[in-house]
Amino acid sequence: MKPNRLLCLVCSLGLLLSTTACHDFLEKVPQSALTPDNFYNNNAEATAAINGVYYRLSNYTGTYAFRYQLLSELTTDDFVWARAAGTLVIINTYTFDSSLREIASVWEETYQMIAYANSVIKNVPQAAGVTESLRKRIEAEARFLRATGYFNLVRFFGDVPLITQPYETLDNLQVPRDPVQKVYDQIIEDGLFAEQNLPKKTEIVTAERGRAAQGAAKAMLAKVYLTMASPGTKGITADKKMLYQKAADKCKQILDGTSGSYSLMADYGSIFAKTNEYNNEVLFDVQYKSGLGQGATGAGAIFGGLFVPLSVPTGQANMTPRAGLYDSFPPNDKRRAWGFWTEFTDPAGKKYTFDQPYVYKYVDIEQLRLNNGADGGINFILYRLGDVYLMYAEALNELGRTAEAYSSINAIRHRAGIGDVSAGLSQADFRNVVWQERRWELFAEGTRRFDLVRENRLVEAVRAVGDANNKIQDFHVLLPIPQREINTNKAPGFGQNPGY
Repeated sequence: MKPNRLLCLVCSLGLLLSTTACHDFLEKVPQSALTPDNFYNNNAEATAAINGVYYRLSNYTGTYAFRYQLLSELTTDDFVWARAAGTLVIINTYTFDSSLREIASVWEETYQMIAYANSVIKNVPQAAGVTESLRKRIEAEARFLRATGYFNLVRFFGDVPLITQPYETLDNLQVPRDPVQKVYDQIIEDGLFAEQNLPKKTEIVTAERGRAAQGAAKAMLAKVYLTMASPGTKGITADKKMLYQKAADKCKQILDGTSGSYSLMADYGSIFAKTNEYNNEVLFDVQYKSGLGQGATGAGAIFGGLFVPLSVPTGQANMTPRAGLYDSFPPNDKRRAWGFWTEFTDPAGKKYTFDQPYVYKYVDIEQLRLNNGADGGINFILYRLGDVYLMYAEALNELGRTAEAYSSINAIRHRAGIGDVSAGLSQADFRNVVWQERRWELFAEGTRRFDLVRENRLVEAVRAVGDANNKIQDFHVLLPIPQREINTNKAPGFGQNPGY
């Protein structure tokens, strides 16, 4: 029997992509591959190894190229597949099964990134030719990235194989799925190590911008704790109140400035501007650079083109916002005014008027005018301060400290130009207000599905859209394990998620 796809990826794992040392390191394309036998000899090689792990996030087949966005947003009440036919109709309508390529790709690419991280975590700490301070930092970066990968996997699939060592032979490739709690325990262990050993944002020199900093680890941990504590997250044995407290503590540390200087941008649109990608609101983002070509030889982002209407050249409209998303905003909300667009004029002066508002947040308008909207240079943000404010408000409210939570949510609303949340709300009413605010603040940022699942509202929200073609059922809170894994991994307990 041939090995399964997951473990074939894990087994190549010595192969780490190297990159040239230069300004904006993550926007350079790796040029070669080396193995542990002839690698990790000095600072430059160890740095190249961790750069290879980062590259797995953004490369043209990587998790965040576009498939993560599809699975985390197109499966919600916010977006719809615009075309009458095509693969993604089945994502949008929950008529997919375990053979869907988009699901298999997220599984495979995430495990490949984890495998690269495992190799770095094993080899760099014992590399005699690498300075001690750099060894610690690189291990912390690799652990942060591994934790990010497992956080995605456990939220998409539930129980998953927890692999923390590089596979160097084809022996013992059949591995079971580990319980959700065990996976989260590893995520937390990696996150805490990263938090303790990553530099503060202010300590990262210009040429290294884009690397994970201490604030990114704190934000990830806050989201992990909040997710574990939430009512829709199953399989958690830890005390929920303790988890809410830990989430609040991590958020407060970021807001108090103990992990570097972060602040809300005065203008919502400037958070996502290509010319402002290292602004003080961003804690961690996936790096892209336009103009080098999209694909195996380039560093451009594909996902921005998903939001461009079909009527515009190179437009894909794979993620067309439902009217319910646009209409849910208060009319005077600055996020809606900036974050959606209804027309486009090309360099020749031809004007395109859209049939409805489309999301503008990640559209690289300069590249679109060059008829190359899928070669974007706008980074994809994974953790930012606006999210931290809302997580803090949510955690405080769940701890019964609702009165303290108003200032956090109102800071977000002030920037949006809408009024304060009314004082004196019950805990349940305040919870609903926070959930709504998250929808407005973080739309199209890959958070909607995960929020609805942890809030135990995914099925309810999708059914409320009223799409008669949608077949969502309770079991769809988890995605199916890719069928290739089911067919080839015969480890005890390695079975399919219920319902598929």
